[in-house]
Amino acid sequence: LDHDQAVYYTASVGFAHGQLPYRDFLLLHPPGIVLALAPFAWVGGVIGDFKATVLSQVTFMLLGAASAVLVSWMLRSSGWAASLVGGLVYAVALPSVYAESSTWLEAPGSFFMLLGMALIITLPPDRPLTVKRVLIAGIALGISPTFKIWTIVPALAVVAWLLFTRHWSVAAWTSLGGSIGIGGVMLPFFASAPMAMWQMVVTDQLGRP
Repeated sequence: LDHDQAVYYTASVGFAHGQLPYRDFLLLHPPGIVLALAPFAWVGGVIGDFKATVLSQVTFMLLGAASAVLVSWMLRSSGWAASLVGGLVYAVALPSVYAESSTWLEAPGSFFMLLGMALIITLPPDRPLTVKRVLIAGIALGISPTFKIWTIVPALAVVAWLLFTRHWSVAAWTSLGGSIGIGGVMLPFFASAPMAMWQMVVTDQLGRP
């Protein structure tokens, strides 16, 4: 659909052959998309890049469908009508349809963001959140910015919401999970080329409109 799709797939092919983004080639985004497409790059070595690209696109479309299901799941406490309408609205909304029609950053970023939110929201307020559940939710929220750095803003908004609606300990455990999620993906790449990665992922993004 556009050159971004080819850039991300080519980056994953380089990664599959031992190259690292930021250290060995230019990548103006976090490394999550490279890891997500790496299995398709490996498969592409067997079935060909064209078929592997098609397979990756279909997979990202299914990921978008899963996001619609998560929206519906979060709304089930409001009744079946709200759950159905919410899921359908997400499924047919132009931004989600467009962004999840190819291997762009938004499909996996949105999925992990919604997954983290769903693990918390779907539990009634009168039931305590377990540390395990909150940690997993935080890890999902933390993985989301490893695809598109700006999704750290809604992730922080969820933590702030937990601080005011639940308890400071819930927000703290969620933050710890988020640190694990984002650190587990980003730190290995940051260690290989710290200055270049900071420039491409953070500084260059701040200068974009």
